Amino acid sequence: MIVSASPIISIIIACIFLGESLTKSTIIGSVIAIAGVSVVCLSRSGIDLSSAVWIIVAASTLLGIYHPLAKPLLKKYTGLEVATYATVSASLLTLPFLPIAWPHLISAPTESWAAALYLGVFPSAFGYALWGFALARLSTATSTSLLYFVPVIAVVIGYLWLNEVPLLTEILGGSLAVIGVVFMNAFRTPREPSTQNRKVRQT
Repeated sequence: MIVSASPIISIIIACIFLGESLTKSTIIGSVIAIAGVSVVCLSRSGIDLSSAVWIIVAASTLLGIYHPLAKPLLKKYTGLEVATYATVSASLLTLPFLPIAWPHLISAPTESWAAALYLGVFPSAFGYALWGFALARLSTATSTSLLYFVPVIAVVIGYLWLNEVPLLTEILGGSLAVIGVVFMNAFRTPREPSTQNRKVRQT
């Protein structure tokens, strides 16, 4: 639920530093979508105010900053290039923690390595490359609004892959999140001419 605040952070930064407009439909749609995401996330776990929450808050803030910061780079580089630079840079920053993680890495079972490989290739590499492709062609508000679909898709995948039957509150919350995203994008204003006329290299 906390991570769902990252699109709001992205939109605010984009409005201040990139000159993107903040419309009423964006504000109202965001409130509706966040309400829906909150219902989905609180349906099973409830509210947890442990110390780990602040780590998630920091991660959500950094994610919200990443989106508008990447947008100017996408004027010059492809989505694949930006995703590669970001991933390599982040990997280098984690190297100081390697001595701590090494015992766990060498003792990890094959299933854990397979899961890590899947997460690295598909959600991370392909996901961020495609995300850069979309972010280069859409406004920050429009592209980040689609992140509200993440909990909804997680519920669907949990049902299809893990046989987790969704609760009624999860279905209602997911529907509310979808309505919020649709509201944000149904009444959005046309993109700025500079965005429409910009030539972006194909990824």
